[in-house]
Amino acid sequence: KPGFKKAAGIWKSLWQHGADGCITDNFISGRCAIGFSPPGCWKGVFLNPDGVHRKDENGTIVWQSRLKSGEVVEPYRFKPFGSTSYFDRETGEEKMCTETTCPKAEPIPAKGHDDIIAADAKGYSARAELLDTILPPSKLAGKLINRAPFYWSGGLGTLIRKSSEKIKKDFVWDFFVYTNSPATSKYDVANYASWLDSWRFSQLFPGDNFLNGGWSNHSYQEHAAVMKWALSTEANG
Repeated sequence: KPGFKKAAGIWKSLWQHGADGCITDNFISGRCAIGFSPPGCWKGVFLNPDGVHRKDENGTIVWQSRLKSGEVVEPYRFKPFGSTSYFDRETGEEKMCTETTCPKAEPIPAKGHDDIIAADAKGYSARAELLDTILPPSKLAGKLINRAPFYWSGGLGTLIRKSSEKIKKDFVWDFFVYTNSPATSKYDVANYASWLDSWRFSQLFPGDNFLNGGWSNHSYQEHAAVMKWALSTEANG
């Protein structure tokens, strides 16, 4: 299928040029990077009071992502990537998205960043204005983008094997219950105590767990807005 062939080519290119996910030091060493995932193993980027920075061999900060005014720029969260085109299943041809063929598609903002997130997050107009001043114009502005419907966050599927001894099943089940209990999970998803992410609205709102965990109001509001969209019926059809 031509659509799958093109998708496989994009995946291959990303794999060849990308970094090793959770073990990369791109963020903490001050390199430009994009991570396609909820915070997970990168929570430290949002919790580090020095933000994205680079240190010398003595541990002294020699570079930070700052504006000309000296203000430190926090990492920015945005909706997942997508495509401005699709493959017609009947003809096999690649075509540009229209409102009819890609009903869930959204217009790409002038600067590429998502104003919808900024508008959805309470009291967040200042962040949108800041991004407008530092991001370059997008060559795709105005085109419709059909986004991936949901985040994929891999490797943490859990199960209990049917053939296991009862005592082992009970032990693992108790661990599952403990990990997913509100008292444990609301703390874990907001802190670097685990790589677990907030896949439940009860873990996202009202947000005290994130703010108490060291997230800035900007970072939390952005994270909550993205995840609210990712978990919505609108995003998942």
